Amino acid sequence: LPLIDSFKLLRDLYRVPQKEYEEMIELYRSLVDIEPILHKPVRQMSLGQRTLSDILAAFLHNPAIVFLDEPTIGLDVSMKAKIRELILGLNKEKNTTVILTTHDMGDVDALCKRIVIIDKGTKIYDNDIDHLKNYFGSYRTLKLKLADDSWEEYLIDEKTTDVMDVIMEKQKEKKIKDVKILEISTEEVIKKIVAAQAHHKKIDGHAPGLSGKDLCRHGSGLGHAAAADALDQSLLNNTILNIQR
Repeated sequence: LPLIDSFKLLRDLYRVPQKEYEEMIELYRSLVDIEPILHKPVRQMSLGQRTLSDILAAFLHNPAIVFLDEPTIGLDVSMKAKIRELILGLNKEKNTTVILTTHDMGDVDALCKRIVIIDKGTKIYDNDIDHLKNYFGSYRTLKLKLADDSWEEYLIDEKTTDVMDVIMEKQKEKKIKDVKILEISTEEVIKKIVAAQAHHKKIDGHAPGLSGKDLCRHGSGLGHAAAADALDQSLLNNTILNIQR
């Protein structure tokens, strides 16, 4: 079926009044260019167009809450931006609560006011994203370019560790060609929270997912950087985020 026919079917299934249906279609047109896909059979659409169509269909009957699972997975950069703009626009215009699961921290930064982190079935964080960033605002990512052109990264808490002290200490061990100091990303913040949870659960000095080498680095005075860097990405596969209504 062409997309417009699917919309009409959903209109009838959810008993959406014709006036409200037409207003919603006009809202869609104001947020995104839907004309090229309205009369296009779904089987002929690209992945991005199908994702866009699914999101439009989910909002058509003006639900109070919408659940989205990995809404931007597999999409190119431009389509991701379009999807995020659409979700934000619908959230703002229709006051719809959106709950989404994602591995893409770009989704988190672009869409979320509140974040909930669940690790192995246990909720380990539930607060707004600004609080999350402010709490870890003193952290910086220190990147060192070595003589062989490889890079080493360290997560530094400037409240307890001076960045220059770390650079000077590393300079004694190996030649450093370049230095970069970056603001901590949302992804690094989440990794740090999960790392702290894993550290809290450690038994006999061994935190889950950390090798002996990692534990030695962890004890070197560089804080939780090694623990955060050593975490397996699979620990984050239950991250849940939402845009509050």
